[in-house]
Amino acid sequence: METIREYIESMFRNLPQTEKVLKAKLELLSMMEDKYEELKNEGKSENEAVGTVIREFGNLDELAAELGIDEEINEKKSSSTKQVISLETLKEYLKDSEKRAVLSALCPAFILTGISFLTLNMEKDLNLVLFIVFLALVIGIRKYSSYGFSKWKEIDNCECAIGNSGKALVNNEKKSNLKKLVSFRTAGYFLCVLCIIPLFIFQNTCMEEFDLCALFLVLACGIFCKKYADHKNLFYDKLCCLESEEIWYKKNGVMEKSSVSKTKKSPKTSLVLDIIRTTALLGFVIFIVFGSVYGFKKIRGYIKDFPSIINIEDNSETFILNEDFDEEFSKIRISGAVMDVTVKEGENAKLFLEYKNSEPEIKFNGDTLEIIQTSKKQNPFKHASNSCIVELTVPDKKVYNLNAETNISNIKITGLKFDELKLCSNVGNLDVFDSLFNNLIGKTNVGNINIEPSAPVSDYSVSAGTNTGDISIAGCRYSKNYESTGADAKKRIHLKSNVGDICVK
Repeated sequence: METIREYIESMFRNLPQTEKVLKAKLELLSMMEDKYEELKNEGKSENEAVGTVIREFGNLDELAAELGIDEEINEKKSSSTKQVISLETLKEYLKDSEKRAVLSALCPAFILTGISFLTLNMEKDLNLVLFIVFLALVIGIRKYSSYGFSKWKEIDNCECAIGNSGKALVNNEKKSNLKKLVSFRTAGYFLCVLCIIPLFIFQNTCMEEFDLCALFLVLACGIFCKKYADHKNLFYDKLCCLESEEIWYKKNGVMEKSSVSKTKKSPKTSLVLDIIRTTALLGFVIFIVFGSVYGFKKIRGYIKDFPSIINIEDNSETFILNEDFDEEFSKIRISGAVMDVTVKEGENAKLFLEYKNSEPEIKFNGDTLEIIQTSKKQNPFKHASNSCIVELTVPDKKVYNLNAETNISNIKITGLKFDELKLCSNVGNLDVFDSLFNNLIGKTNVGNINIEPSAPVSDYSVSAGTNTGDISIAGCRYSKNYESTGADAKKRIHLKSNVGDICVK
């Protein structure tokens, strides 16, 4: 009797569970039970009775009109029947799934790689160009995946089935790649957690400007490894769901059910869970990264006079250069990795340099004096050997344009006239005393900014901002951001410090 009930369940499983269908199901079950009891009373064995009952009542198409469910049966026939795919097709799908997993994992990795270039200071907006190139690659990959693998649409939408041999092939393939996928996923988590290490290794070294870039590159590698493993598992799970419908066959005179079962669930649930897990992981990584960065910046905010060079024992020979200039110049450009810069007034133009391994290059480009320091490759923890002191004295008879950009440096300007004054330092203080200028831009990531112009502060339009620190303008204190419009629209002061105090008086 239990076999008959299971057979009835399989006959009605794909029909809509309406009141009419349920009534027909009970009616057919009653008819089959009556026939079974009749055969048993005639002396038939249980196997013979079950076989006879299923032969007489096992064709639902013939009984549909009598049971009143012919409409439901016709609707089922009109619906598409899942086709069992061949082993050759399944092997080809598994081969393409490797390419699809790699391409799918490359998309987020390329986006993070493009973002890493945006953190660098590159000439002619090259970083933006590289970001757009990687973004275009992601779009190209997505389009290629949409059209290049469109032939697997039926499998992706679970519109076909696989047999026992196909399921065995998928399970064997999954087991053979289990160690590989576990290794990729473990490496992905490992790299995502350790992506903040460059922030510590490159801190206060000549490589510091690459710390965020390295962070995003390591994070990109971690995301690639994890997403590759996730997508491979997703393809395996999707194939395991494509099982063919139940098949009944005759064995020893009795109708029995094959080991192949109907499709149990859609892979959409696994996809949703994968998205949730990935989002949670990214949230955790972002929390760790920005929490660590903010913590270090907070600690540095309490240091009022941040040194431009950390003293590390170094036995490198020190060189000193004194040079007088006869050339006329009105523009000054200073660029270096680790240097202290002082520009002050004097009778004649002259330069004092003190350096160790990295000698700055001094040259004239038209009416521009250029002082460029290029760091030599060395142990990044021995950055002090690249330290340099620059003291430039120029006559105060001219109006100059000064552009000073350094990585680790204190920059000090005293008693001169400027049309445009641009000072940028990643780590260090910016000081401008007793100087007259029309436009001043001062930016530092970690350091204090002190500005004392010769003209009244009220003449300038002032814009100042700091994430961690105080702002003092003409003796009045403000928090984080300050904006004002001056009496002279042509005179402007723009100051920004992530961690440090800003003072204008």
